[in-house]
Amino acid sequence: MEAAQAVLAWAFGPLRFEQITAVIHHGNTASAAVAERLGFTHLREDTVLGRPCTVYALPRDNFPRPRITGMTARLSTRTVPDTPGE
Repeated sequence: MEAAQAVLAWAFGPLRFEQITAVIHHGNTASAAVAERLGFTHLREDTVLGRPCTVYALPRDNFPRPRITGMTARLSTRTVPDTPGE
C-alpha cells in the first residue's frame, strides 16, 4: 500500500497527471480493495481482452496525500561543492 501511495504521489506531483485509472478484472477482490483504500472510485464496467473488468478512477483533486510516519527528517549542514573535486 505504501509503495502504491508513493507512485500516486509521484504521478500527481512531478508528473502532473490529472487522473489515474485502474482496470481490475472481476473476481480480483484484493486489488479492488487496495484501489478503494487508495481513494479510487468506480468509474464503469468494461471488457478488456474479452474479460469483464471494473474501471476505477482517482482524480488528482481526490488524492489523499499520504502521511509519512515512522520517519524523521534530517537536515545536513554539510555543503556540497558546485563542481566535483572541490
